[in-house]
Amino acid sequence: MSGTRHLAVTAGLVTALVVAGCTGNGEAFAPAGLFGPPVATTYDATMDETARALADIDAAHDEASLKAATMRLHERAKDGDARAQFAYALALRSGRGVERDDGQAVEWLLQAAAQNDPGAQYQLGIAHREGRGVPQDERAALDWFERAAALGHAEAQYIAGAAYLKGQGAKPDNAWAVRWLGKAAYQGVPEAQYLMALANAS
Repeated sequence: MSGTRHLAVTAGLVTALVVAGCTGNGEAFAPAGLFGPPVATTYDATMDETARALADIDAAHDEASLKAATMRLHERAKDGDARAQFAYALALRSGRGVERDDGQAVEWLLQAAAQNDPGAQYQLGIAHREGRGVPQDERAALDWFERAAALGHAEAQYIAGAAYLKGQGAKPDNAWAVRWLGKAAYQGVPEAQYLMALANAS
């Protein structure tokens, strides 16, 4: 998977929180505040405090307003809101609005993952695969990808299938590879369709 695709998926997961939380397959669009230029704040009457904090982060035009919005997000995370925990973890990873801290990011991801947030589980897989805030561990990475995959996260399904096909984190297993790749392909991940053909041919 390319670095561009990785960033796009990460960004998409954050923005989904602003609108309506993580979707089943993790598809969304890129957030302006965390991964691009600021945009004008637009509040919806149905938005809760977490969504408002995320909207303010997107709209921040200076460091002071960005930090203030991120602090509000942190408070929501401490209150147990899984969306806020996930988004605050990604803020910690990027160092936007808060000092960068991969270890703390993992702690917040774990709290969100314990509430069955598929985006957080997927990001824990990334953390273990890359050794960001935790020791690099392909077996642990695959475990987290499979948890997210079981909740319908398309990118996690693709990565889990590829891992079983290539023997990364587990012994090669074509049956499991086809299982996860098939689910990812059904959700429109084009790379999954290609790897499925390889798995079926071997």
